[in-house]
Amino acid sequence: MSLFVKIIVDNHSQQDNFLTEHGICVYVETPTHKCLVDVGASDKFIRNAEQMGIDIAQID
Repeated sequence: MSLFVKIIVDNHSQQDNFLTEHGICVYVETPTHKCLVDVGASDKFIRNAEQMGIDIAQID
């Protein structure tokens, strides 16, 4: 089984175009499921997810 993990929000970013905040938002995808583990303290994860090509409407 494959597992795909992306950090959507963290307290620092290596690229200037991503928003940061204290906390973390993690995207996890398997062949059968897509989920978010914590979404942080604001809606910044939405903008970052869009920039990463993650469609949050498709999350289980």
